[in-house]
Amino acid sequence: MTSEAGSLAEPDAGSRDALAQLISLEGLEAGDRLPSERRLAQHLGVSRSKIREMLKVWESQGRILIRPGAGCFLRRNAAHFSENVLEVLGATMRVTDIFEVRRGLEITAVRLAAIRATDEDVRALRALLDRMQVLSGETHTEALSQFIQNDHAFHRAIQEATHNALYPVLFETLSPVFEKVSWKASRRSGARQHAVEYHRKIVGAIAQRHPDLGAAVMELHLSDAEELLTAALSEESDGGDHPGASELVRQKTSLAHD
Repeated sequence: MTSEAGSLAEPDAGSRDALAQLISLEGLEAGDRLPSERRLAQHLGVSRSKIREMLKVWESQGRILIRPGAGCFLRRNAAHFSENVLEVLGATMRVTDIFEVRRGLEITAVRLAAIRATDEDVRALRALLDRMQVLSGETHTEALSQFIQNDHAFHRAIQEATHNALYPVLFETLSPVFEKVSWKASRRSGARQHAVEYHRKIVGAIAQRHPDLGAAVMELHLSDAEELLTAALSEESDGGDHPGASELVRQKTSLAHD
């Protein structure tokens, strides 16, 4: 991100680096099973409780697949995941660039999901929505992190519901950028609650096979996120607090409350 726009923190950088380290140490390829928690703790020099936290993060980011009773497996896109996306783009990337790409990817994806989603896809989206609803009202220190992990999983699930294998791959390739945006936008007052309302409308549109409605709500959702991020970065760059900035999320939510 340009210096004028401010910086975007990346809370999960350590876990992503740890996965890259693990792939290198073990020579893992797509479809391979990860070592046991004990071996992972030894390899990475952390506690087993920390390993369990990392596994949850990696699963929410789509980098591993956890199969109860069978183990954890490296997803195809994880083995080729580029750790340098942000380093390559960081000097020139603008907020408008990020959301131009998100609109192109996610609005088309929600249209396709409304046409192609299975009942199982809809159930998965509703389960994530329910979890986000709970987290949106919690104030403990882990609530924001967990909310963003579920938010990421929700948007990825829409990509998967297109039943076009390229959509989730493209989404995951750009996920470091999208996650940074989520951290900034989701800290704004009221942002999580309104995100849940947008997501509820999106799930309804997919379940009812209304691609135009799904696309319209996604456009509003992304527009709000863009405005929130721009306001947050502006405040950081000038060190001030803009009185109207925290109200941006409420300026275009009439659809979410219809």
